[in-house]
Amino acid sequence: MNIAIYGGSFDPPHIAHFQIIQTILATLHIDKLIVIVAYQNPFKKPCLFSAKERYEWMKQLGKNFPNVEVSDMEIVQKKPIASIQSVLDVKKTFHPEKIFFIIGADNLSSLHKWHRYDELKELVTFVIIEREGYEVQNQDFQKIALPSIKHEISSSQIRKHLSTCLFPDDLPEKIKTEVIQSYYQITKTTQGVPLTPNHIENRIQKIASLLDEKKAQDIETFDLRGRDYIVDYVMIATSLAGKHSYSLLDMLKTELKPLGEVFYSTDEESEDWLIADLGDIMIHIFTENHRKKFNLEEFLTQIQKQKSI
Repeated sequence: MNIAIYGGSFDPPHIAHFQIIQTILATLHIDKLIVIVAYQNPFKKPCLFSAKERYEWMKQLGKNFPNVEVSDMEIVQKKPIASIQSVLDVKKTFHPEKIFFIIGADNLSSLHKWHRYDELKELVTFVIIEREGYEVQNQDFQKIALPSIKHEISSSQIRKHLSTCLFPDDLPEKIKTEVIQSYYQITKTTQGVPLTPNHIENRIQKIASLLDEKKAQDIETFDLRGRDYIVDYVMIATSLAGKHSYSLLDMLKTELKPLGEVFYSTDEESEDWLIADLGDIMIHIFTENHRKKFNLEEFLTQIQKQKSI
């Protein structure tokens, strides 16, 4: 039996990870590919997403490949595990004739620092995933070229996009919603909102764009941060009619919940005035006559004039 081992933090998994799995299976003559999800990479900062989440996401990506096994052998030990130990565990369990060990070209510079590296290189055949900007000079290594990707993909880049409320295209569709929801749950409970100065502004821009696409009129936003009010921002929009009001609110729920927004409460008793509370943003959807009647904008403008508290 020939086995390939592909390990990583997968924090979170992205489409290049999926492509690597496909390419390994198509390139190497192996009977099994073991994808090992690390509890914690000893050469990297602590993972943002939990080990359980990362393991479950990788299982979803690998479940349609019968000869792929996603392993939690490192996770169950609840501590960083050296690669040599994982290789020895695989040898003990499967007794393979040959083990291919897959690493990215960006790991080559630190490979000699790995625990018991001299022993490890006698046990495995290293296979390098070529990556733009990293030259593989050692001719002893087998190299695998990935299908052309037009831009750099990395888990850290995805986390950066999420932190500014940009929704990455590089997340596999199978897990995209779960990753985004988990990210915003983590940041809201551990760091608060906004995570970065432009985080909430990007959320507001997204909401305004959705309302505009569905023909809402006169969309206004009031910044009430530091004022004596129940939320940081209030958004007001006018619907074309009562049924349109309900349609706009339903659309916001459908589009925003998968992106991690939580609708803590809604007031839907009157089609003339619907309210959605997102915690730090409150959205009011009026029919035209009701908006003129209550003139909420004047009230909010007065609050904006208050001194910050």
